[in-house]
Amino acid sequence: MKQSIAYRSLPLLIAALSVMGSANAAWYAGGSYGKTLYEDLCDSVSGETGVTCDDDPYGYKIFAGAKLSPNVALEAAYMDFGEATASSSVSNRTLDVQGFNFSVLGIKPLSKSFEVFIKGGLLFWEGETVKTGTVNSTISVNDSDINFGFGANFNVNEKLALRAEFERFHNLSYESSAETPVSYLSLGVVINF
Repeated sequence: MKQSIAYRSLPLLIAALSVMGSANAAWYAGGSYGKTLYEDLCDSVSGETGVTCDDDPYGYKIFAGAKLSPNVALEAAYMDFGEATASSSVSNRTLDVQGFNFSVLGIKPLSKSFEVFIKGGLLFWEGETVKTGTVNSTISVNDSDINFGFGANFNVNEKLALRAEFERFHNLSYESSAETPVSYLSLGVVINF
């Protein structure tokens, strides 16, 4: 599953790196860990008996980017949203989504050590839903989706920053006729090169 999305995203990654490399950019890389919310997943078992739902697993992302100016950056990230489950006495549904995200950031420095940003981008993702119950099935979905977000960086020093961020992904399908908006709230570190 992960190989397919890597091959589909590779041309965009090469194009983004070419654009970033051609400019006199300030490079950075980092990682974050946070909470995902699959907002409509629990609806898939509503009305059934014995319902339990864990629609807010922990996820992570690894990212790299280039600051083209003090106010604009391009960023590429691998994201794993974590595994969510919705269960009842009749069925069990597990959803796992990961993908590559490409974003443009608009940055507003508020001081030498603190800046806020907004972002917009495109996520190329793959999701796998495993359903057990009267009929067992595994459904894989590959798609793309727009996203937006906002956050802040606190520069500890010239090389290290702390990042807090909220991201929203419009609709990720977990079955052929079912979608869910996904929110991701994370804390992370950024290393400036």
